[in-house]
Amino acid sequence: MKLENNSIKKIIIKHTKLNNNSKSLVDHLDSLQFLKLMIFLEKKFKIKFSEKDFSSKKIQNIDGLVQIIKKKI
Repeated sequence: MKLENNSIKKIIIKHTKLNNNSKSLVDHLDSLQFLKLMIFLEKKFKIKFSEKDFSSKKIQNIDGLVQIIKKKI
């Protein structure tokens, strides 16, 4: 699956109902919302997040999460 960063970012923003200027996920989502987002993204992109992904600071913001997803698809 070949997607551009902007396309992945739009999917995340649409699913979380964040505005386009939001960068941080941890400041805007509670733990249950974050978990639901991860499950949605795993299903949407047919990927699995690892323990390493969850311990990475990248996963805390939209751009970092996009980078992680891009590496997996």
